Amino acid sequence: MSYKNSESGRSLIEVIGVMALGAIMIAGTFQVYSVMSTRMKRMEVIEDMRDLAKNTKLLFSGRGSYNGVSIAYLIKAGALKTDRAPAIATEYNVRSENDGAEFSINLMGVRYNDCVWIAGAKIDFAIAIRTNDSVLGDAAENCRRGEENKVSIIAR
Repeated sequence: MSYKNSESGRSLIEVIGVMALGAIMIAGTFQVYSVMSTRMKRMEVIEDMRDLAKNTKLLFSGRGSYNGVSIAYLIKAGALKTDRAPAIATEYNVRSENDGAEFSINLMGVRYNDCVWIAGAKIDFAIAIRTNDSVLGDAAENCRRGEENKVSIIAR
């Protein structure tokens, strides 16, 4: 009686190939998640800044001047719920500019990529965007690599 040797299962090369393909798919999924997460965070920042600008304009519309505007005042008046900085900044403030004719939302501690993004974003309520207090050149060109940046959104 002769027995025929038969193999069952998969070879080591096939198993390694399937595992490598799975790893590539997982890495791609994480990259897509990272991109989508960044886009969501940036959309939230723009909406938060839009709401802040709108509420500030409404609160100060009867005065004819933005003198005295601050985060503390906006919270006290009910225009802001919290002093928590937007997601791309470590801290922020709101100040009057140009003898009270305008106000600025100043984001400090902004990473380079976020600085370049917001400097080039189409922000409908902004009359100007400054980076690192520079009024010269394109705002995105003034963003500094490897440093925390300051981005000022000017509105009236």
